Amino acid sequence: MLRFADDIGIIAQDEINLKRALESLDDILKSNYKMKINGEKIHKLWFAPDSEIINIKMDGNALK
Repeated sequence: MLRFADDIGIIAQDEINLKRALESLDDILKSNYKMKINGEKIHKLWFAPDSEIINIKMDGNALK
């Protein structure tokens, strides 16, 4: 995980681990800090050799 001012970058080897990391971060922020990740402001960027499509949802909304 990388942090830049008020932004956080999550790095993972695959979609499953990326989704797990995002869900873990969301759980920690909600339970410990009463904060919520704004799914409308999240953007995903991925680098994959076969350019696979990654579908991750947060609160029922697909990430951009």
